[in-house]
Amino acid sequence: MTRGHIVALSFVLLIVGTIYVPLGSAYFCGYDDFLETHRAVYEDEPDPVRMFTTTHYNTPKYRPLNRGLNLITYLLGDGNPAAFRIRNIAFHLVSVAAVYGLAFWLFETRIMAVAASLLFGVHPLANQPVAGAVMTNTTANAFVLLSLFLFLRAMKGARRPVVALGTSLAALWLSLFFYEAGIVALGLMYGYIVVESLRQKRLMVSRRLLSVLVLGTVLVCGSFFGVRKMFVTQPSVPVPSAIMVRSLAMYVVALLLPIDPVLAHDYLHTPLPSQIRVNDVIIAAMAMVVIAIAAGGIVVALRRNSIRIKLTRLPWSHIVFLAGGAIFLLLPFLLFTDHPSETYLYPSVALWILVGLIFLRALLRKPGAFGAVIALFVLLNAAATWNRNAHVTVCGAAARRILSELPVEGSPDGSKQILLADFPTDPPVVRYGLYGYHGLASIDVGGPLSTSAQSAAQTFVRNHSIRVNAVTPDRVSTSCPPSSACFWVHADGHLSRAGTGLR
Repeated sequence: MTRGHIVALSFVLLIVGTIYVPLGSAYFCGYDDFLETHRAVYEDEPDPVRMFTTTHYNTPKYRPLNRGLNLITYLLGDGNPAAFRIRNIAFHLVSVAAVYGLAFWLFETRIMAVAASLLFGVHPLANQPVAGAVMTNTTANAFVLLSLFLFLRAMKGARRPVVALGTSLAALWLSLFFYEAGIVALGLMYGYIVVESLRQKRLMVSRRLLSVLVLGTVLVCGSFFGVRKMFVTQPSVPVPSAIMVRSLAMYVVALLLPIDPVLAHDYLHTPLPSQIRVNDVIIAAMAMVVIAIAAGGIVVALRRNSIRIKLTRLPWSHIVFLAGGAIFLLLPFLLFTDHPSETYLYPSVALWILVGLIFLRALLRKPGAFGAVIALFVLLNAAATWNRNAHVTVCGAAARRILSELPVEGSPDGSKQILLADFPTDPPVVRYGLYGYHGLASIDVGGPLSTSAQSAAQTFVRNHSIRVNAVTPDRVSTSCPPSSACFWVHADGHLSRAGTGLR
């Protein structure tokens, strides 16, 4: 890497790191954090082998390195959430560096590499996997993006292409044991070869490299699925096609939205996506709007000669590869997940940004104009991500206060159950991803099968005998069972006695 690249990438990483500084001191937030850390302490630490011989919460998912990394992080930080936060931010910066490399090897200009990596680094749709303390999605996706970068480098003239390609496949193989959805990156590699070979009207890769890729694919898939078959007994069941189409439409709309929905909700008081009842009519309407905008853009472009000429000069092979890849990376979630989530968009955002930059660069040839527009997008995205991190910090503060004020010292053996309920007059929680949690929801979203409040308390005081349940307000509004201690949980996490009426 030349000095110019080092300076440019350092500049990008400094800005992205600065945006994420407040998140580094946030406490755990949400049920996932407490369930995962509880499992690490009470299941995986006493018996580490079970991480490799059992599935992810008795599902068809096999993620031993997910559990292993969380256990190591917990032990290294002695339970301090800062260790998890710093880990996720560090791997996010690795992803940013990989996107820088991808953009440079695709477009061979430093300005595109800086723009792509900076926009991805501060993009709000890439925030949730970083903000979820126990999520190792960022780790897995860092290896996926690094794998794609090394693959592209091997295809485009690395000094040691076989080494670059072998390292690419090794990184991808490692990612699968964190998060198996990364397997589709292999399809992107073959897709790139096909698209570029069609453009060049010849096989664009040497037979030696192609042989390495095919052999590596066999080894990666064979070893992963072979180990997986040993321990996964439940089949992965595809969701109905209607749900697939609905999820795809929602992902496309999310990628095309010009403003972050959380930022818009906080400052413009627009509804969050979770507050909108999405039915087939709304999905069809959104699809029609997208089609109409695209059709209108095509008509305008074809009627203006200057734009038509610019369009013909675009690197369409790159556009097809990147746009198709952004959707292809979502394939496992479209097939096997019955609900859309921003968490799954992380690598797709990176490729989608590269597509957008191609069109923007074609329209704005002057570096000054291009730089000004990029700076505007960076500021908007950075503000949105800063705001999201603030939400997680508030949630973490509430969770820490709840656990700090729990009267667990009065019942160290768990003989008395602690019941927690949201204070009835506090504003209700409006959930959207990790954003919007307060009060009891910061440790437990409730429900008859939810155990995260108890997991949080047991891990916080390192006592497996404590019994804590999250209940509805009506359970404790008038009287508290004799064998229980009942508390209201206020929005900021403060606890007050319950059971003798509201006061």
